[in-house]
Amino acid sequence: MTVEQILALPFIKDDTHIFIRTEVFELRACLTRLHPQILRWYPYDVKVFSWDEDNQVCITIYTGVEL
Repeated sequence: MTVEQILALPFIKDDTHIFIRTEVFELRACLTRLHPQILRWYPYDVKVFSWDEDNQVCITIYTGVEL
């Protein structure tokens, strides 16, 4: 699954806070779905993600990819 596929899920809204991090929890991005920089992260493969009722999504990408 890619970042783009996760952001297309129905429970992720335009104002959802999205945190993208590596497997060792290095924060790479903190933005919303409408922020233009989110497009940069679309092709990255996701290892795991979580969503909570505070309208936040944490996405962990594989560290084997070049950032």
